[in-house]
Amino acid sequence: METLRSLELLDTPRDQEFERITALCGTALNVPICLVSLVDERRQWFLSNRGLGETRETGREIAFCAHSIMPDAATRMHKEIMVVRDALADDRFKDSALVQGWPHIRFYAGAPLLVGGEDGVKRAIGTLCVIDTAVEHGGTGARTETGWGVREKQILLDFGALLTGAIEARQQARMAMTVAKTDYISCTAHDIRTPVACFQLSLELLAGSQLTDEQREYVEHAQQSVEVMTETLDRAIETARAQRGARPAKARQESVSVRALLGKIDLLTRSLSKERPELRFEVGDDVPDQIETDGTLVWQILMNYVTNALKAAVRPGAAPGPPAVDVRIMRVRANATGVSPSQDCTTLLCRAGAIAAARRDGDKARGEEVPMDVVGLAPTARPDEWLKIEVEDSGPGVDAALRHRLFNAFVQAPGTKEGTGLGLFAVKQCASMLLGACGARFKSNERPAKRARTGMLQPTFEKEESEDEETGSVFWTLVPFHRPTPSDTVSPVTEPQTPLEGYRRTEPQADTVNSKGRALIVEDSSPIRKMLKRILEKAGFSVDEAGNGEQGLDKLTKTAYDVCIMDFLMPIMDGVTCTRKYRAWEAASSRKRTVIVGSSANADDTEIHAALDGAFDAFIPKPLTLSDLNAKLDELHAAQ
Repeated sequence: METLRSLELLDTPRDQEFERITALCGTALNVPICLVSLVDERRQWFLSNRGLGETRETGREIAFCAHSIMPDAATRMHKEIMVVRDALADDRFKDSALVQGWPHIRFYAGAPLLVGGEDGVKRAIGTLCVIDTAVEHGGTGARTETGWGVREKQILLDFGALLTGAIEARQQARMAMTVAKTDYISCTAHDIRTPVACFQLSLELLAGSQLTDEQREYVEHAQQSVEVMTETLDRAIETARAQRGARPAKARQESVSVRALLGKIDLLTRSLSKERPELRFEVGDDVPDQIETDGTLVWQILMNYVTNALKAAVRPGAAPGPPAVDVRIMRVRANATGVSPSQDCTTLLCRAGAIAAARRDGDKARGEEVPMDVVGLAPTARPDEWLKIEVEDSGPGVDAALRHRLFNAFVQAPGTKEGTGLGLFAVKQCASMLLGACGARFKSNERPAKRARTGMLQPTFEKEESEDEETGSVFWTLVPFHRPTPSDTVSPVTEPQTPLEGYRRTEPQADTVNSKGRALIVEDSSPIRKMLKRILEKAGFSVDEAGNGEQGLDKLTKTAYDVCIMDFLMPIMDGVTCTRKYRAWEAASSRKRTVIVGSSANADDTEIHAALDGAFDAFIPKPLTLSDLNAKLDELHAAQ
């Protein structure tokens, strides 16, 4: 199922390339029906169909191809071709509606389509099959040994190989397109970062001005939005690097206030709409003020869940009263293994693990009720405790046919070209980086109907007669629970600090505008230079500017600066080269060392570590913030 769904072929429009292959195959073997059948969880879906009119799918329980794709029970090897010479004489198919009724199948031959998954293992996703029907229904009747021999089998295998090649070529082209789109997004993200950085610095300067309460509220909303934009740009660039072979981005470990994250969610979503449904937050008493995790990833998960829930909260015919969305955060204990629960385990984690295990083991359901959870990602970490995030809405719910694909990159409604873009693939990626789990469960007054004889994992449902049917969804995520170490805990600030307060505070200062010393900004973006200059001047520095590394090196060698803010990437001469050349000159001239702080939006960890080796004294990622710059310079001052 994972291999099939990763190809994103299900429920797509007819493709001329596949149609040509089935047409040629049917003509070469002189049969009225030739199909490319993809075997899904409960159905066989026809990627290509010659001979069955507009039919695009049938139930899996009556599908010949569902038998054709299964490996041999003893050898675990796939058959090259499964042949049924007379369906009326085969106990597996003689009572099938497709044999007794239209299209009156008599002969069947199917070659499994083996396609490699992400792990490189080839798995059968369906078949290329040819079908002959009863004579009175346009066929030649049951085939005989002389009518279907080695030659015909080889023709079917050859067409199957052509079809598999076409599917794999399509997949490669789709992946190449994905990489191209990602590269475009990454380049765009790089371009947007500079104006976003300037906007952020402008807002920080504005926040320090004399404002009315209303104006300050507007500034705070804008700052929250810029923060979200910055985090989104960072993740887009990290994803692009990973697709280009760079080391995949890892979750950061930092002290995070869950309650502060919820406050940001409340503030930002309230500013997006004045008629926003009520957000009701509930944080367990046993959840500490600070936990150790990646705050950006948890923020993205919450933001995706909450914005989707707010959209779904208002629905026609809903119960009276104002719509609301419930956000719950609590601690959940795991069992010993995390995903192999004992029978008496009732926690959400255990039920998620049970469903994931059932999917892996091909559970035949043995008559017990299967929970209606959809597991987008099973947990990989094994902590004793988890942080559980739940976001619940009372909306119309999610179509049962789409639930198992909610956490895919793209979910397409059957029979349409429209997709269900809930952003849940991004949630799955975030949960994966956190080594956690994610999924959903759905509320409704539906009871399991009698199971089809295929023994599928997901039950079918019959609606109960109820006027007060409860609908809606609960989307959940599990994050490994860690308390921050003492060194990670943020010390409370008793008094607000002025910008860059404390830098060189041990030195006697004259009461002049440049009491903190001289500073140089080497940055190719003029708006960012202007904002940084104002910030440093407000802090008491006398500030010079340079637009590239060559100009920066000239100024550094002619004037003694106390502090220099140096951009990494600049025209003519980059910041790293400039700094290394200056350090060599500085050592030869015996001048007092200038504190140089590197800054970049694009440098990776390797480049940053290399630059800190004998060149920069510190590094601050872009977009720079007043608090980051203040903290870094105070840190450098304390180390002197």
